[in-house]
Amino acid sequence: MRIFFALCAMIFTVTLSAQSKKALKAYENAKRAIQQDDFELALSELDKAIASSPDYVNAYVLIGDIQLTNNEPKLASDAYLDAVNNGGGQYLNYKLGIAQMNSLQYAEAEISFLSYLDYGKVRPETKKRVIHFLKNCKFGKVAVKNPVPFNPLSVG
Repeated sequence: MRIFFALCAMIFTVTLSAQSKKALKAYENAKRAIQQDDFELALSELDKAIASSPDYVNAYVLIGDIQLTNNEPKLASDAYLDAVNNGGGQYLNYKLGIAQMNSLQYAEAEISFLSYLDYGKVRPETKKRVIHFLKNCKFGKVAVKNPVPFNPLSVG
């Protein structure tokens, strides 16, 4: 788990000139809190970073990562969408699509995955996974509109 967040933090490094020092300090505090598995403190620090620099893409991405880890896909989706809307790269549409799919927003996830594929720089194994997710989204859109009664019975 820590390795995942460490990698995310390294991938989404930011230049000092792009963000205020207050935002950068809060972001660094959030990364330290994550290393100590204190996600509440990390979210609090990330909120401070965004309050100081509302266009801080990396803060939104890290919030999304934490919310996915906390099994809050709707909150993760909102954070990733903010990252995309504030100039985050097209590659964020992959994370956004996963969060949307996990929060049963299949139509939105489909759009995000298609946008990710339009990015062009997609590894073959990731493209294969995205195509699978697109099939899940198409099925999910139909399944949500036409629920089937399900009444499981214990066999034991």
